[in-house]
Amino acid sequence: MVIAIPALMLWLQSKSKFIDMVGPVLICYGVGLLLGNLPGITWAEKLLQDDVNGVAVALAIPLMMFSSNPGKWAKMAGKTILSFILGAIAVGVAVTFAFVVLGQGLDNSQSMAAMLVGVYTGGTPNLVAIGKVLNVGAEITPKLIIMDTVLCAFYLLFLLTIANRLLSTFMRPGATQNSSVESQNTEPNSLGVKSVAALVLSLACLGLAVLISFLIKGKMDELVILLTITISGFLLSFSPKVNALMGSYRLGEVFIWVFCVSIGLLSDFSVMANQNTELIMFCGAIVLLSILLHYLLAFLFKIDVHTVLITSTAALFGPAFVGLVASRLKNPGLVTAGMTTGVIGYSIANVYALIVFNWLGYLGP
Repeated sequence: MVIAIPALMLWLQSKSKFIDMVGPVLICYGVGLLLGNLPGITWAEKLLQDDVNGVAVALAIPLMMFSSNPGKWAKMAGKTILSFILGAIAVGVAVTFAFVVLGQGLDNSQSMAAMLVGVYTGGTPNLVAIGKVLNVGAEITPKLIIMDTVLCAFYLLFLLTIANRLLSTFMRPGATQNSSVESQNTEPNSLGVKSVAALVLSLACLGLAVLISFLIKGKMDELVILLTITISGFLLSFSPKVNALMGSYRLGEVFIWVFCVSIGLLSDFSVMANQNTELIMFCGAIVLLSILLHYLLAFLFKIDVHTVLITSTAALFGPAFVGLVASRLKNPGLVTAGMTTGVIGYSIANVYALIVFNWLGYLGP
């Protein structure tokens, strides 16, 4: 299913104006959402066992970075990092507000607030790590992961549909960062022999990442693998031969479509019915307020809408979703920027979350 739908999109895109207009990213995600929320179907359990989405992202990241232009990233680095910092500040303010106004009646609200700072600055590995450091109960971590998955599914729908058009009405429009190589790589029919070479190179990056993970951690560690893949893809993009591999970005998009279907299948909205109302309000307020504050600060600092959206994606979802949003915005140059800030987020999230945890201690009863 997760392979068949993207394959169908690849075949139909050059034949159907509707597919090209709506976008395979949104269609794949929508189909996944629809199937994932059908009663009595346990797609989510199967996907978690097979880890389809993890493999798809691990292959997509280097493929999409191979055709990026590091020189252009250097020119836009200042605004990108500034936008990410503003997003992190927005998360801290949102968590403080939610803790003071909504968290007083919740058990472990201070710890949960710190864990949410970790996931919305870095990613799920940070949330888990912070939970272990703060010795939260065994039931809290999976509960927050479920809340994060479901709440952010709504934001992802926004990012993939009207976000760019809506925010462009009051923010600076995003400048497409396409080089000639990137433009060729995004052509619908650009898959070919060189795409196979790009895939082999991507598999090599994944193999190296797994090897380094076992050498450092003695196991498959998501954070180590993601960091290694990102760094490998970035370094290889400096090679003119790798940069010119026709179809590498396009093939990366296909793996992103696989990721879209699998993530859609995992977004089971029915789990919200089994959650505490106060916890839903607490987590929902943090997500909504952090997003709105980030937009407001970005507007005040005159940051363009594409940079805002890609750094918001890197902060709230982590680097894995960067290619997805960049593909929807039709801006390949965003991949390097988003991946870099996403890696920065992973690096600082634990420390930032613990700082906020101690800050909230002064505000608590």
